Amino acid sequence: MTVPTNDKDVKNRLRQLGQPICYFGENNVDRRERLKRIQAEYIMQHGELPTFIKTEEKQKQNEENEHFYYPGIKELKEIREFISEYSLKKAALRVYKSKIFRMDEDPLIEEKKQIASINRAMKFDVCMSQFADSSTVSRGSFNLDCNFIATAGGSGVSKIWRVPQCDLVSRLEGHLSKVHDIQWNPAFQGTQEGGNYGVLATCSSDTNIRLWSFDDQRELQKSVVLSGHENRVNRLSFHQTGKYIISTSHDNTFRFWDIEKQKEIYTQTGYTKPVYANALHPDGSLLFAGDLSGYGMIWDLRTGRGILPLFGHHVKGILCADFSENGFQLVTGSDDNTLRVFDIRRKACMHVLPGHLKLVSDVKFQKGGSNYFVSVSYDNTLKLWNAKDFSLAKTYKSHESKITSVSLDYAQKYFATTSLDRKWMLWEVKDF
Repeated sequence: MTVPTNDKDVKNRLRQLGQPICYFGENNVDRRERLKRIQAEYIMQHGELPTFIKTEEKQKQNEENEHFYYPGIKELKEIREFISEYSLKKAALRVYKSKIFRMDEDPLIEEKKQIASINRAMKFDVCMSQFADSSTVSRGSFNLDCNFIATAGGSGVSKIWRVPQCDLVSRLEGHLSKVHDIQWNPAFQGTQEGGNYGVLATCSSDTNIRLWSFDDQRELQKSVVLSGHENRVNRLSFHQTGKYIISTSHDNTFRFWDIEKQKEIYTQTGYTKPVYANALHPDGSLLFAGDLSGYGMIWDLRTGRGILPLFGHHVKGILCADFSENGFQLVTGSDDNTLRVFDIRRKACMHVLPGHLKLVSDVKFQKGGSNYFVSVSYDNTLKLWNAKDFSLAKTYKSHESKITSVSLDYAQKYFATTSLDRKWMLWEVKDF
């Protein structure tokens, strides 16, 4: 005969049977035995077990644990098939290059190249800075050709600057409040005239995402709005194909958008706190998204499933993340002032890097090699880390206030940092 072990459930059943829930001097075990006898008597009289009504608390708990699915639109299957085909080809090419490299490259020569790359990065110094906004500068991003950098402002205005001259090219006006992120489409090269929206994307506290065209001969750029989030939008990531964009928000979701159709494809729930950090795998197959409770999940964009939860590591919110080009390492930065290095093959955190005194606002791997990565923090510093042994190579300090982001160009010529001191800085290698 089934009798609950939880004393609250035992009392609830006794109450429903019209029996006293407690006798004088009766303990939990006695109460459970009494319920067992009463149920046996009920069966003898009626030939069946009594029917019990679940408590509201139990019903609520069952509802929370219940699996549920959102119906997908018809384009979703086609998009996932496209991403699968694209990512499998990129993964095969990455593995093939790695095998060829291991067969042809002498380990000593490889190590010398890695050391040379890090030594070169240690020579970066500020070559120019500009005031970019009347409020704060929340984000900066190089385009693929590294001839422009875009900055996001706390005033709601974003700006595009020419590199390395650092002169203002254009303004992006349209958001009603602070712009939290700005990103270039990786499929964009040069300038494109006309209404080709999706060259850049911005997101803001006004809950909107804007897709921008870009013509360097225009002072003001045109945009279209993607609306759907119910709270401020925190971060954006373009998919490597240039066709899609992922946004994270304070409404506890991230959303997947089709740029060409300017349409939301799906909303991913499952987080209990605002979703902040996001990072795409170099193959375009996986997405990491972390929230402000310190919980992170790696999602498979080809199936829509969460495949690797990362929790119990950061004790505060995850604010930034980036994948290494080797495809199996992920670095995250947090409000707990630490960086953590995860090996997704082993499904484990391999290193904890307590290098900053305040929250880590951004982290980026070197483009075209991943021999090092760079982190910035609200302690006003930029730190260079060796990506092989995860030792601290160098600490830089130039901004007068908290650093909000760092961007590394694909040609490995420049760094760019943004700060709450209203400035962005361009860094280049200095040969002393």
